[in-house]
Parts: sequence; structure tokens; C-alpha cells
Amino acid sequence: MLWLWIAGADEAHRTEIRLENVHIAGIKPEQVHLRLAKIAVAGTDIPLEGAAKGKAVKVLTSASAAERYGCEGKFVPMR
Repeated sequence: MLWLWIAGADEAHRTEIRLENVHIAGIKPEQVHLRLAKIAVAGTDIPLEGAAKGKAVKVLTSASAAERYGCEGKFVPMR
């Protein structure tokens, strides 16, 4: 099963990330876990908004003119 985790260590060490045109095929809201993060997104279909509620997470959305690309084959699977 695929899981997406984006989390900061604490309030003083928040994670900041930009996801532009990132597509993860088949990911569901219950597979996304967020905490203490600021996430800028453009052109992604990752379901972040529902996972962000009540977790001290700010999701900033903007438009993207580029084609989206997937992560298939770009990361080593966790074991």
C-alpha cells in the first residue's frame, strides 16, 4: 500500500515543500498524512486538502502551465 507523509518535527521546524505537476496514480485521501507543514501545489491531483484539516498544515494552490509528471520509478519503495 502507498502512503504519503509530509510532516515537520515541531512548530519551530515545519516542513515547507512545493509540489508542481506531481501525479501519484490511485492515491486516496486516507493514504495522505500531513502535520506541521506548508505545502505549495500547482497542477497536482494529490488529495491534500482533507488531510490538512486540523493538522496545522497550510496548502497554497496555484495554476501550472506545464504538463504533469508521475513519480513512478523515481523513488525506492519502502520495505
